[in-house]
Amino acid sequence: FKSIINILNAQKRIAEAFLAIIGPGFIKDALVKYLKSHHPLLFKQITAVGSVSSGGTGGIKEALRSGVLDKATKQVRIVEESKAISELLRRLGNNPDTVTYGLLAVQKAVEYGAANRILISSKLLREVDLLERRDLEGLLRQAESMGGRIMIIGSQHEAGEQLISLGGIAAELRYAINLK
Repeated sequence: FKSIINILNAQKRIAEAFLAIIGPGFIKDALVKYLKSHHPLLFKQITAVGSVSSGGTGGIKEALRSGVLDKATKQVRIVEESKAISELLRRLGNNPDTVTYGLLAVQKAVEYGAANRILISSKLLREVDLLERRDLEGLLRQAESMGGRIMIIGSQHEAGEQLISLGGIAAELRYAINLK
């Protein structure tokens, strides 16, 4: 276990990582207990614990086929989305001219070339009619062509609900603009 800890600690950005503990038999459970008692910070980073019938490459392939890693990747995505919404809300509170929300305001920000990152709700994309969806996709392509990044935010968690309450779409701006 100490070798595993050494390898993990040698990784850059380990504090931001998510860990999936997957293996055969009782060894994975013993590793989880070891992390809990000796390395609580690493223990908190565990997003999935799963069983496979063998170790090595065969075990990795089995884990991928069985969906054991799905929980871990879903958790990572939710955390990334939550951080993005938290940053948007922080900027909205501290410097409101560096963010905008609602479809018309985001469209203007994109037209001005000011949209650095657009956060759009998956619910908004699902619920618009075909013509509106085509318009939204055109807006997102235009933003990307100007160097903007797009992040689709799921609506099944609190951060997604917060974005929906802002109109389902928001943009972090490269520079402050007044869209009023």
